[in-house]
Amino acid sequence: MRWVVARALTIALTSLILVFVSVFALSITEQASLERILFEVVSAFGTVGLSMGMTVHLTVCGKLVIMCVMFLGEIGPLTIAFSF
Repeated sequence: MRWVVARALTIALTSLILVFVSVFALSITEQASLERILFEVVSAFGTVGLSMGMTVHLTVCGKLVIMCVMFLGEIGPLTIAFSF
């Protein structure tokens, strides 16, 4: 039972770290509010398909960050955790 809880915490922590690092990277490269950046990153990670219209105006670096977040969100945090 303790192993299941530890695995769940690892997956959740890995996902949170990925979201926070992505938000930090976008806040450096983009001129937008933290609320809009956080919405874009969480939407990309969850592969929801929602946007506040900010994706079109991202720099190349910002688009690469969003693409990586979308890819990692698509393969899933569980797969990421098992790869380590």
